[in-house]
Amino acid sequence: MSETDRPRALQGIRVLEIGAGLGSAAVGLGYAGKLLAEFGAEVVKLELPEGDAVRSRILLPGEPNADGVLHRWLHNSKRSVVFDWRESLESLDALLDGADVVISAVPTTGPSAPTTAHGLHPEAVRVGRPHLIAGQISDFGPDGPWADRMGGELVLYALSGLLGSSGSFERPPVAHGTGVAWYTAGTALAVGVLVAHWERGPSGEGQVVDVAGLDAMIGAQASMPFAVSATGQVTRRLGRATRIELGILPCADGHIASVIGRDGWERLVALLDEPALMEERFLDRLSHAAHMAEANEIVLKRLAEARKSGAEPLLGPDAKSQFSVRYEGGRPVGITTLVLSTQHTDERQTSDDIRRIVEPYIREVLPEGWITDATEWWVNPTGTFVIGGPDGDAGLTGRKII
Repeated sequence: MSETDRPRALQGIRVLEIGAGLGSAAVGLGYAGKLLAEFGAEVVKLELPEGDAVRSRILLPGEPNADGVLHRWLHNSKRSVVFDWRESLESLDALLDGADVVISAVPTTGPSAPTTAHGLHPEAVRVGRPHLIAGQISDFGPDGPWADRMGGELVLYALSGLLGSSGSFERPPVAHGTGVAWYTAGTALAVGVLVAHWERGPSGEGQVVDVAGLDAMIGAQASMPFAVSATGQVTRRLGRATRIELGILPCADGHIASVIGRDGWERLVALLDEPALMEERFLDRLSHAAHMAEANEIVLKRLAEARKSGAEPLLGPDAKSQFSVRYEGGRPVGITTLVLSTQHTDERQTSDDIRRIVEPYIREVLPEGWITDATEWWVNPTGTFVIGGPDGDAGLTGRKII
């Protein structure tokens, strides 16, 4: 059976999607429906008579009356049925009876809830339909002290802690790109529906899947909320100072971005033979940001001297490498395979010639004993590498496969 003939995970499942607008919950709902449709479900979007506001978002030039990009992207795999759930739920029963899943972003409490809110509550739509999975997405959940409040993308950033951790410590917080809260919550709803569908297989019973955007955003912060709870300390914004960085550096064939950890920094300093860079002001990740320009000047000067001195005149500036590391007890102990492609100036040079040049440098930077007689070496395995830089990266020398 080919991949195109293989049944998709949710093939034969019908999903009703009820919600409208540009709020974080409504767009998250649309994204959840999009994911379910791409998994094979038949998703039917119930749309208000005046059309969803998302249709007018990001209009195409020269097409002022056409649907916007966001609508086309969120809803291109769905069917649409005009249904005004704000005034009456008449005829909704027939649609629900034919559905396996219903997902909604209609407020069921508070001033923004429609008069029909009681009939759209997940528990209400499941009455008489024990098989039905009812998913709901909102900013702060359907109950609790904040259930009636309006949220939004920026509000969820701030309350979850994401906003406070974004940006440089000497400047105000920086908001993430549009949609992080939307799509995080929408993904959580889609995953919840998938798990409920999997559980319904043996039991035959549906369930309620409730997703709050704030919960989803806090969950996306990895260990940060746990660390705050455990230590009582809020980590300050570190921005670019989370690692030792030299920024964007000019090179002979373009530019390179440097992001390096403490151990890598020590190796770089040894390679450059510049002990001044081991001063604490360059090692501490917070103070390093203030001295980054000074570190740049030292490193660039040393690199320029090395290049102009012609210490290794047969090597060019472009190189790529990949090591396979052997672990014992969860700790790295050696190199099993070493792949290196480095530019050279003489097309007559063989892989063995290049290995004789680069091997001392590699052994110098790796821990003693990591390279053994069993280590496999693959140096310039695709042949000569005379053309480097942008042309080489474009695949003209075949180096891209490394």
